Amino acid sequence: MDSFKIRKVKTADLESIYEIHKGKFPKPASPRYYETLKSIKSSPFYVAIDQDSEDEQVIGFIAIRVKRDLIDGVWDSYMSVASIATSVDKEAPFTNEEVEKRLIQRVVDDFDNGGFYGIYAELRESSKTSLKCFEELGFSLKAKGKYKDGEKKIVRYYLEDLSEVSGDVEIKRMNYKNLNRVLQLHNTYLKSSKQIGYYHNLMRNQGAVNLVAVDSKGRVFGYLCARRQLNDSEDANSRRDTLNFTTMVVDDRARGKGIGTALVETMIEQAKEGGIEIIRGDVRETNTGARKLYQKMGFKEKAIGEYKDTGELKYRITKRLRLPPLSSKTKRNLERAIILLFGYVIGRRFD
Repeated sequence: MDSFKIRKVKTADLESIYEIHKGKFPKPASPRYYETLKSIKSSPFYVAIDQDSEDEQVIGFIAIRVKRDLIDGVWDSYMSVASIATSVDKEAPFTNEEVEKRLIQRVVDDFDNGGFYGIYAELRESSKTSLKCFEELGFSLKAKGKYKDGEKKIVRYYLEDLSEVSGDVEIKRMNYKNLNRVLQLHNTYLKSSKQIGYYHNLMRNQGAVNLVAVDSKGRVFGYLCARRQLNDSEDANSRRDTLNFTTMVVDDRARGKGIGTALVETMIEQAKEGGIEIIRGDVRETNTGARKLYQKMGFKEKAIGEYKDTGELKYRITKRLRLPPLSSKTKRNLERAIILLFGYVIGRRFD
């Protein structure tokens, strides 16, 4: 059984990380280098911990930067290995190679959630262990160059393969690990481009319904987002029982499998459980496939104007799940009417 574990980096680990860096690399890390990497939530940063040590001794780490670049004409995100290093005692029951391979595998697991074009790692020719680990985990040779000190640079890469859906598709609640893939789907298939912060805000919305469709490998092939909001956006005192259906995308490679229907059905179920009165959203006139789906699911549509970016017709879709609660005045009037009706019925019986 392994006597080390991989977990997310903590602030308390940083001192040990700097020490390992100093012993492994010719150039010292700049001040706050690893603090900065740790602060970026979308960038994976893991440490290997000796489980037999009393103080959770750090014996290795891997830090990733998430970058964006124009790839094949599309802005795509990719993982870049900022730093990887291990420091294992000779007496330990595991080796530097075992630790390093587990660290890389953890990043590959994150990558398999989708949303990244590839993983890139620039390695020194002298880093024999690292080169071996990357190669055994399926990384290919991309290019060669040199570092400023003259040592050969070996570039390894690992590309995303989403050629087909694996197994059955399951609808799950969206989590933060899914967001890079969700953003990729949005900017690939929708006309309005978004930044990652848009989806972070949706995740923080209390009462929101955020869903992903994942295959048996955990890869995201579709998603749906709907935020809970005020019934009347101009009245801060109005009830917060409206669900604003903002976006839904299904990857072309997963069309025809009922994923869109399953996402909308799950949204409706969760909206009912959350006490939502009405689901509301907008759809473009040209999105005929989505419009047919919404009509099939009981949504009514009404033209409300045009989209500013293309000028095409905008349809408002709505689906009422329950009637709004009665006002105090209406309740009083109903009570009076019931009393009067009851009195009338009793009076007729004794006539």
